[in-house]
Amino acid sequence: MFGNVLLWKQAKWATILVLGTVVVFGGVQGTNIQAQTSQVTIFVAIDDFAPKGRVARVDLSFLGTFPVITGLGLPRDLVCGPDGRLYTVDRKNNRGRVIRANQDGSDVTDLNIGQTKGLGTTSAVVTARALAFDPSGNLYVATDENIIWRLLGADPANGAEPVAEISFSAQGMAILTHGPFAGDLLVVDDQRVVRLAAPNFSEKSNFITFSGGGDLAGVAVNPEGDVFVTNWGGGSVVHLSPSGDLIGEFLGITHPNQITFDSVGNFYLTNQVFFSSGRTTGGILLGKVGSGRGTVTTSIRTASAKGIAVCDS
Repeated sequence: MFGNVLLWKQAKWATILVLGTVVVFGGVQGTNIQAQTSQVTIFVAIDDFAPKGRVARVDLSFLGTFPVITGLGLPRDLVCGPDGRLYTVDRKNNRGRVIRANQDGSDVTDLNIGQTKGLGTTSAVVTARALAFDPSGNLYVATDENIIWRLLGADPANGAEPVAEISFSAQGMAILTHGPFAGDLLVVDDQRVVRLAAPNFSEKSNFITFSGGGDLAGVAVNPEGDVFVTNWGGGSVVHLSPSGDLIGEFLGITHPNQITFDSVGNFYLTNQVFFSSGRTTGGILLGKVGSGRGTVTTSIRTASAKGIAVCDS
């Protein structure tokens, strides 16, 4: 599909596991990865039907998860906002409410996305599916109705406004932070990533197209502004520059779902594994990007993990 493809490489790292935070350090043979540390708390959205859907905190000292927001239905996207709170989507009862809560699960709030009129619709009920924050702390919400909403300051008192229409169901979103397209919105379709040009998001173009097919699941931007797209069907993560040029591809990841980064560039990725018996499992992969390669440092088995978020500890 691409030229100059770089392979996923397994390597040894040193990892300290401390009560819900991860401190990753070390150098990997054969790469130029520099020693860096990060202290974060990791959360995952468990994509199960109501009332089993939940957001859970990952405790690396026990390699397990502990629920913090429960009673959800198919919470497929999850982000940690600049305010340090969790934002997810509750899709039970054929709706897609955007839910905000503190990291301990307290103060659960429905942000009431779609309560205002716009883009030819007067519906007060929208079905949210994908979330993203811009550097100013504004929340973007893509819906099954193919509308993208913006909530200024992620404050429900401001009322969400529709800012763009798309022709497909968004699988994920991210804001470009570096390069010639900084501020533009990336929206993931099944086989392409579409760029919506800021500030009005009306101009649309393909950022990358998977001509060989694909079943894309998510997108994220790391601290350097590079873009990472998870190819669920192709079993890989594609690494792109801020302008969309190929840097590398991590291969051999079974059904990668969503990916995110902490402030020093460590990645956090969920994936799924299917068995011939019909049973499904999956997990959380933690690692580092260096020399165009992705190196896994820690893996945790967690069934039905979909969205993933990291919050500064």
